[in-house]
Amino acid sequence: MKLCVGCSSLVVMMLGSASASSSSSLWFLESSTLEVPPSFIPYPKRSRKFVSAAQRELEFGDYAEYPGSCPFKTSCPAICVANETDCPTSCSVGLQLCETGICLEDCDAVTEVVENPCTCEALPLACAKVVDTWDGCFAEFQQFYDDNTECLEAEEESIPLVNFKTNPWCVACYVWITAVSVLVTTWCVGNRAIFPVKDSSVEITTSNGQVWTMTGYKSHPIGWLINVLVMTTLWGFQFLLFFLTICYYIQQEAITRWKLVFWDEVQVLKAFQIVWMIGFVWSFAFRYPATIRDLFLRQCQLSSAKFVAVMAPTKTFSVSTHDTQGVGQRVMAAFWFPVDFVLRVIFWYPYNRAGYETVFCPVETDELTGKRGFYHRMCRYVFDHETSTFVQGITSVGDTLGDFLDQVDGLSTEEALNRLGYAGPNIIPIKKPTVLRSIYDEFSKPFYLYQNYMVWSWAPYWYYYMAIVNTFVRATGGTVVGVFQYMSDSVLYKLSNNEGFSMVLRDGKAVTIANTDIVPGDVVVLKPGVVSCDMVVLKSDRLVVDESALTGEANPISKTAVDPSMATMSYDAFRHKSHTLSAGTEIMETGDVEGQDLGLVLTTGSFTSKGKLVTEVLSYQRHKFKFDDEVKIVLCLLILEAIFLCSMVFYFIDEDQWVYAWFYGIFVLGTVIPPLLPTVFVVSVGVSAKRLQNIRITCTNQQGILVAGKVDAAFFDKTGTLTKQGMDFIAVDAESKEMEQMSTLGMAVCHTLTTLAGKDGSSETLIGNHVDQVAFSFTGSSLRIESGSVRIEYKADSYKVLKRFEFDSHRQTQSVIVDAGGKKLAFVKGSPESIRARCTSGVPSSFDATLLQSSKSGIYLLAMAFKEYHGDEGNDLRRDDVEKSLTFAGFLSFQNKLRDESQEVIAELIEGNVSVTMVTGDSSLTGISIAKAAGIIKDGVNVYFGQLVDKEIQWSNFETDENVAKPPFDELHEDKSGSTGEAWTDEKGFAVVNEGTDRIALALTGEAWTNMLENDLKYASAIAKHVRVFGRCNPTDKVSVISHFVEAGLVTLMAGDGQNDCGSLKSAHVGVALSTNEASVVAPFTSLDKTITSVVHVLREGRCALASAFAVYSYYIIYGQIESYLQTINAYLAITFTEWCWVMLDGIWSILLAFSLPLSKPAHRLSTKRPTASLLGPRTMVSVCGLLAWNFIFLVIALAILFHEDWFQCRKWNSDDVSDVKSIGDNYEASVLFLIGGWQYIISAIALSFGYTWRESFWKNYIFVALALTFSIMQLLVVLYPSEFSCIWRINCENENAVQWVTTNYPVAIANAWNTTLLPIGFRWKMVGVMIGNLIALVLWQYVFVNGFIAAMLAQREEGTDAPDSAVTKSGGNQGAKIPMNTPTNGDE
Repeated sequence: MKLCVGCSSLVVMMLGSASASSSSSLWFLESSTLEVPPSFIPYPKRSRKFVSAAQRELEFGDYAEYPGSCPFKTSCPAICVANETDCPTSCSVGLQLCETGICLEDCDAVTEVVENPCTCEALPLACAKVVDTWDGCFAEFQQFYDDNTECLEAEEESIPLVNFKTNPWCVACYVWITAVSVLVTTWCVGNRAIFPVKDSSVEITTSNGQVWTMTGYKSHPIGWLINVLVMTTLWGFQFLLFFLTICYYIQQEAITRWKLVFWDEVQVLKAFQIVWMIGFVWSFAFRYPATIRDLFLRQCQLSSAKFVAVMAPTKTFSVSTHDTQGVGQRVMAAFWFPVDFVLRVIFWYPYNRAGYETVFCPVETDELTGKRGFYHRMCRYVFDHETSTFVQGITSVGDTLGDFLDQVDGLSTEEALNRLGYAGPNIIPIKKPTVLRSIYDEFSKPFYLYQNYMVWSWAPYWYYYMAIVNTFVRATGGTVVGVFQYMSDSVLYKLSNNEGFSMVLRDGKAVTIANTDIVPGDVVVLKPGVVSCDMVVLKSDRLVVDESALTGEANPISKTAVDPSMATMSYDAFRHKSHTLSAGTEIMETGDVEGQDLGLVLTTGSFTSKGKLVTEVLSYQRHKFKFDDEVKIVLCLLILEAIFLCSMVFYFIDEDQWVYAWFYGIFVLGTVIPPLLPTVFVVSVGVSAKRLQNIRITCTNQQGILVAGKVDAAFFDKTGTLTKQGMDFIAVDAESKEMEQMSTLGMAVCHTLTTLAGKDGSSETLIGNHVDQVAFSFTGSSLRIESGSVRIEYKADSYKVLKRFEFDSHRQTQSVIVDAGGKKLAFVKGSPESIRARCTSGVPSSFDATLLQSSKSGIYLLAMAFKEYHGDEGNDLRRDDVEKSLTFAGFLSFQNKLRDESQEVIAELIEGNVSVTMVTGDSSLTGISIAKAAGIIKDGVNVYFGQLVDKEIQWSNFETDENVAKPPFDELHEDKSGSTGEAWTDEKGFAVVNEGTDRIALALTGEAWTNMLENDLKYASAIAKHVRVFGRCNPTDKVSVISHFVEAGLVTLMAGDGQNDCGSLKSAHVGVALSTNEASVVAPFTSLDKTITSVVHVLREGRCALASAFAVYSYYIIYGQIESYLQTINAYLAITFTEWCWVMLDGIWSILLAFSLPLSKPAHRLSTKRPTASLLGPRTMVSVCGLLAWNFIFLVIALAILFHEDWFQCRKWNSDDVSDVKSIGDNYEASVLFLIGGWQYIISAIALSFGYTWRESFWKNYIFVALALTFSIMQLLVVLYPSEFSCIWRINCENENAVQWVTTNYPVAIANAWNTTLLPIGFRWKMVGVMIGNLIALVLWQYVFVNGFIAAMLAQREEGTDAPDSAVTKSGGNQGAKIPMNTPTNGDE
């Protein structure tokens, strides 16, 4: 039966007007509390009062048959006439016919009557109801139905319509949109093309050779006005969508408080769609410029600019990745090119050069100095009138230590003011974060704009409840992400905060100023508190500081003033660190006389060491991951699929119903590309981040958790990471008893220790270098400060310190002159090599053997030498005079002991197929010893040590000390290129061990590694995976090592504890800081307990989170695909789901199941495999496509069973009218689609929940299991047991059990011709069989085929086809070496 749109409400209402009585094949469906939904009736909702049970029975005349035969009997649709005499039927004797079609004794006695099913004013009376077959009803009463249809059509023609072409409000909107669009294009073209400003752009070359472009801009009244108009328009779209949504529900009479604006439903929906589409295009178009405000600035010369657009190379980290221009990026670029071209034409937006970005920076004018400047990438730029451009505001205070000493009197007020103008305030320019701002920034991202319009599409058409659900989830997810970002930003802000006051010398006087007003060249009076800038100590009576925030060193240390004898030396922050105070250092104690401790300010603000660190953190870009590239391909594919399915929807639905087809199409778009898809990744990493926080591991970059799931190479610092933080003193090794005593005396006096008064003033604590403290404690000496002098009590003697020379990293020595009872003794302590070079006597013949053996045993050796000093110890004393012509006293042995947990952690990492390498600043030989003890190098492995000797790499066997030409790698290929690398590698590019030789491991010094990179990169790459220890590495060497492995395609982890690890922590994909100092700011993970067990926890959670994230991603893709083909089938059949069905599908099931999937805890041990990180890899594609295929097959089977049922042949839904979604869900087609499709939502999540090897067993995810079981039982109950519960979804439902809808507060009768959706018992069990079969198929596919066969096949492919005796199986005793250097492992498996 095909019905016209105009009479659809009446006919649908009539389809639900049948009454029933019980018999063997018939039964009554009592409707004691049933009403017709108000959307079916063009009158206000009535009260639910009834006169009698008989009247309730007759309300709908809901006569229904058990669905077991055809044809079926039902109550005929209401017959509407003008007068009772026209009725073909009459009431029983004694009853009178009321206008609503109910027969009563007295119609006037009824105070509350049911609604009249006859809505046409010319035919207001409903005749008494008749029970007949459906065909019989129309055969007998067709003329009455035709008359009613003609009546309604006539009324519909009389409804006042809005003329969208001539209506003043519509015309005003058209004019507004057109005018604003023309103004925008005219402004952009005129500003940049037609009327450009001469010399508005200037190119500058930076110190590192980069070319930057600076373009001046300023505000303009016309641009400001257009900006206001654009913002008004964008917000106007949101207002109009809200207004038209309200208008729709007024027209539907759901809202009766306000007057009708649109009388016709189609017109109000059409207006909504026009606004939605124009608003969607407009909103996304204006996401294209950097900001809308910047688009409407007028170009000008830099001398008058209020904004400067800086086009500079993209700030990338020094480590690049192997896939910077992946397939996904190229696909997205090709896909986006037409849109990009059109938008550039409209906005005339300037092209960025490849690898460049443009940032608009506001120019500020200093009120005191009048200097104009701006901040870009945390650095201040000041306008220079000579060059007519902006230059970096750097102020130099000198090059040598003598230059610093000459400025001890401080600055004049005038000079300080001038420098303030150039250098700017002493601040790190980070705005104080707020929760609201962080949340606002999160919701400003483009995907939320897409979500916004998808939510609006649900608002009308009686789906507002789904708009509310999705808005709640979207708001919750975005708020959580915003709060996490606020917490991360707050850490940086606290680090950059510079509040407080300091005393400085201005015009020769001490004045107090704010820390923000300190400038380079100021002389600061040092007092206890946090240092706000980088300084060098000019004068110091006593200065004790805590540098734990910088270096991780837990013990306070002493700082000394610059020695005048060093005046000619060029200043180096590392070499002269004993005289340097860095921003962030806490001064704990100064001299007793105020003003005696002075520091010269070298740098302020973002130019300080702390400022540079914060700048690097803010400019840090997460390493590119494979799914970052593939998600673009997936998005393009989903967009193409959405376009195809939307076109199919429009094809299936009659063209005269395109207004309703539009909503079907948008719903398909919203399910193919689920608006909540990004939220599920946030949930996955958020759950893991919370678990890490519970075990005292903080995470500042949650995306790093996913990256940690793919780590295949772990690098560890030695001291304080693999080993304990401090040293233990072992023994003095001397040639004689006398030399042993002199060595012991040297330990007592040769150091830089001092004391720090306790907080209660009653005790003093020894502070200084930890090695010095350990050695000093061994001697049993005591130290006290008398009148500024250090006096040491050793045994029964007292020694006064006359002169101290701090440890010099270049000399590798420290020295002291003491008064020893009338004679002066000089003691020099340092590295054995440096001490031997300064000795003229006493050097033992076993020196080299002792040094070598100690290094191999992991013993840290210092040497002590002495002499009697006869010179003056005044300021003119030269250090060289003290540290020469010495007598060798002996060796001092220390040992850095292994952490208790190191062996277990290393063993689990290797078991988890993660290669482990040590990168240390200590000796390579000591590193080898620790590596052997920790298990990095297995027993029985031959270790070859390479070091740089006369610019050549010299290799030796660690055990035998024999020199070898090269480690025994097999020369697989003939060397034709002259490069040694070619002969050392196989076809995959990595070194191969000789067949029959023992396993080997390599150790290299930092110098040797650098030499390899410079002279033979291929050779360095070939052997890199075999190097287990990189020794004598400075911070730059550490970065070089990590960078090389990153560029080779490995996903790296670095664990360190000090400031010298900051660079390598940033270089690695994943950094784990074992400290709360600045390393913790750089690294995404910080172990508050400072234990390397945290590394294993991070990797476990990373693998768990990655597996969970991909499981949830797969689930949401499957959910979107299932619902999209359900929507398409609905469009084909001209049906839809009922309200509670949509709530379950798009709300409860999809959200709760997706958000509970990631609650699985990580596995207790690291697996030998890593989870996939590829959206398009075989594992993900086989899983998703297989599950989808099985689901589609079983859905087709269920529909085939339905369409072959005899009872169904006369109960097929044969209407193509989709105008009233509240009336086209009560049918068997929709019931089957919901039962099977909804069941597939549940079982797909179950199939994806299996823990495999990265998560605990799925049944331990108690919340998910409880939800899955509950939803499964609910769905089975709906199929098997007709009740009020099944009637919630209006499936397997009788009218006597009918319940209220989401949008009503009263029960609603079944609205179809047969007045029921009850399923025959036999058919119910057939559906249960289909559901169980579907479950079994999905579980077997995912658990057996994907997690079993496919996983094994991919694991075998990963291992490759190399011979068993290749480097894959014989490298260095560390199983992580199974990964070839040039094979990207952050790919699929």
